[in-house]
Amino acid sequence: MLMIRQEQMAVFEQAVVKNFASRVHEHLQKFFPKHCEILSGDGTRAVIRLGLERAEHYQLISERDVYLYVSLMFLLGSHFDEDLQFPWVGELLKDEAPETALARMTPIYDQAMTLLDSMVGPENEYLRQTIGLFQQPQVFESLPEAPSIGHRVLLLLQALAPQRYQALGDDILRNLVRHGYAAAKQHGLTTERGAMIYLSLAFLLGAGFDRDPLYPWASATLTHPDLSDPKQKSETLYTAARKHLAKCPPGCSQRADLTVNLEMRPAKPYRRIIEKAD
Repeated sequence: MLMIRQEQMAVFEQAVVKNFASRVHEHLQKFFPKHCEILSGDGTRAVIRLGLERAEHYQLISERDVYLYVSLMFLLGSHFDEDLQFPWVGELLKDEAPETALARMTPIYDQAMTLLDSMVGPENEYLRQTIGLFQQPQVFESLPEAPSIGHRVLLLLQALAPQRYQALGDDILRNLVRHGYAAAKQHGLTTERGAMIYLSLAFLLGAGFDRDPLYPWASATLTHPDLSDPKQKSETLYTAARKHLAKCPPGCSQRADLTVNLEMRPAKPYRRIIEKAD
């Protein structure tokens, strides 16, 4: 009878998780090559570590569920589980029914794919239009008069991405603007233009973009000790965002192939190791 000490089990499990993370890395290099190129190996591994931590937090145990979760981080933003734009995600992640233990992410992924088709287009055609508009500084200056900055930001979001705006709806985006405006001020973006830049990025990259390892340039800019002037900080953030988006738009250009690949992943625990004999 094979007997394995607890210390050996811990070593085996660490090796299994490390091997699994390497396979996830290969998956991301295939379907999100530009992201991985820009992030480099260490940056991509940081995103994977966060994904595995969040999967552990939500008790996602199957290989397919973890692949689905990490893929959605690249599609919606690393903090999509807490994003005010997708309130339904958190509700579905609370489902701990035994019959869904190995496939809890499937309905979340399916709903996200339907939403992405509406928001960015089946071939990312709406997204390309949005990125083109965001690259034009005058988009922040050509808005009609509105009774408040909140209304003006909503008009901006509608101008940048009308399909995304319609898919998400007024109520969700008002909530995003309300919380995002407060977050922008906490980052020292106290001008109207600064708030607009910040909220545009929250809208396009995910509400947690300011701490997202997918976008390290954002947190680096917002926490830079030499950028205390609100105008300078907002323009530096805008310049960094334009540079990044020109190289690497968010999302995936081969979502259909990605979905097929993910459906082939086994719905069984990814921590498959030798168990201690009774």
